[in-house]
Amino acid sequence: MGRRVRAYLAAALGLSLAALAGFGLPGLLLAAWDEQQLGRVEQEEAPRLVISEQPELTIVEKVRLLQRDSSNSMPLQQGKNYRRDTVEEKMMEELDALAAIGIEGLPAGELDVAFAEVFFVMDVEGEHSCIIWNAQLYQKERAAGSLAELYLDDETGKILSLSCYGLEGLTAESVEDVKKAESLIYDFADYLDCHVAMTDMTDLAGLGYTGVSAAISYGDESGLEMQYRFYVSREEEVLFLGPWESHGENAETGMQTETIQF
Repeated sequence: MGRRVRAYLAAALGLSLAALAGFGLPGLLLAAWDEQQLGRVEQEEAPRLVISEQPELTIVEKVRLLQRDSSNSMPLQQGKNYRRDTVEEKMMEELDALAAIGIEGLPAGELDVAFAEVFFVMDVEGEHSCIIWNAQLYQKERAAGSLAELYLDDETGKILSLSCYGLEGLTAESVEDVKKAESLIYDFADYLDCHVAMTDMTDLAGLGYTGVSAAISYGDESGLEMQYRFYVSREEEVLFLGPWESHGENAETGMQTETIQF
């Protein structure tokens, strides 16, 4: 009788251990494994970013690269040709060059740079790239109301886009003369080393403003074109010259609505 009880107990104990081995122990082992992995850092070598030799791009090619949704950009500490302590002087120099052909926004001698940042822009294939500066400037006498924003190409030092707001007493002669505005558009093409492929001028007098709006296509030896807009209004105290994209017609004014692409 005693031997039967002992045999029965031994069999029951064996089944219990088997059950633990089949159901409980794997969970315990996994818990122990998880505990062991906590705090453990594994390093994997990521693929190295390799930038191949980049071809020189024309102004039109750079602007089109900036406008592409698939382009990637990353901030840099400095450009290839300009640093943060040298690019401000270049900006003022180029603003003076634009003023000399009639594109007068905020006089360079009255400006301070609020901030300037530089970006490396590259297409998704990694075959084309450029370095572009973006800066915001303000007028010392009217810091709260006057503002200019520009984009400058690090390679050529040329201003690609200029926006000015709060321009009290705007001095650009083009605001009152469509023919002068057209001449200015052609002079800006020479400034960028481009040619005017198409221009469509609108006198803002019909809308109750003193100024001009123009849709422009600039081209160069690449065979490509880029769409620009020139808009200046004395009453609105606004001057803009830069890339744009049409988004249809405004029902109230009959003018095309657009978005700056940079």
